[in-house]
Amino acid sequence: MTIEETEKNNEEIMVPTNDYVFKRIFGHIGNERITIGLISSIIKEKINTIKINENPITEKDMIYFELFTTFFFIGLFTIGGGYAMLSLIQTQVVTRHAWITESMFTDIVGISQMTPGPIGINSATYIGYTVLHEMGAGQFACILGSFTASFAVVLPSFLIVLAIVKAYDRFKENAIFQGVLD
Repeated sequence: MTIEETEKNNEEIMVPTNDYVFKRIFGHIGNERITIGLISSIIKEKINTIKINENPITEKDMIYFELFTTFFFIGLFTIGGGYAMLSLIQTQVVTRHAWITESMFTDIVGISQMTPGPIGINSATYIGYTVLHEMGAGQFACILGSFTASFAVVLPSFLIVLAIVKAYDRFKENAIFQGVLD
């Protein structure tokens, strides 16, 4: 259906538009009033010209997002340190997502305890690597997975501390705030 035919079929439904905005969005200058049918036909034409990626999004493509959201959630809602985090990590990684088995998780906890650093961050790093390794990803992709999980588990704490610092900086001159601190 052409633009002219669409205008004729939908003359009774008119919507005011801004010509400049319309031209910038659709690349076509219409009259001061344009039909809804014309707008929809132009949008359909634009959508039909968009080339769709021949390779659909696979599980490997989405795993980084899932790792980030899972470990961000774990970092945000864990209070009490790394050992308190282990149960939530186990629930998310072994039970909910089934990325690794129970015995793999036990090995990860053992290795995370032996390596220097917080056990929660070590576990996130190792799980991020292992999940991608089990999916058959290359070494760079596995390292990127471990970085994603580690960054996501630390980010909530960083943002909370940053908010506290900003609040302190804003209220440090307040007399009531000073009274509470003294």
